[in-house]
Amino acid sequence: MLLKLLRYLFGYVQIEVNGFAPERYMNLLIKDDIVIWDVEDLENGYRFYIGRKNLLNLKPYLQKTNMKFKIVKRIGLPYFFKRNRKRASFGIGCLMFVVLIYILSLFVW
Repeated sequence: MLLKLLRYLFGYVQIEVNGFAPERYMNLLIKDDIVIWDVEDLENGYRFYIGRKNLLNLKPYLQKTNMKFKIVKRIGLPYFFKRNRKRASFGIGCLMFVVLIYILSLFVW
């Protein structure tokens, strides 16, 4: 449960990897301790989840094994904030409402 919460807070990505040598690619990721989870086998590649910060570390392995990747889903709080930037004032207004209700409930009217 805590691991799911931390993954959501920091963000993670679902990726499809296709190409010539998917097994070699997975072995290189495991060798260098890049954490991946929920690996699914596809016809000519794999689909798996990886952390947002580890996404930048994939490029040398993709070039080495002649593979291509496609981002399927972006999940997590950083991506949520990025999608809803235009609605920031609504979120701030809701937060101010909750704080105001809390402060006013401290007094007996």
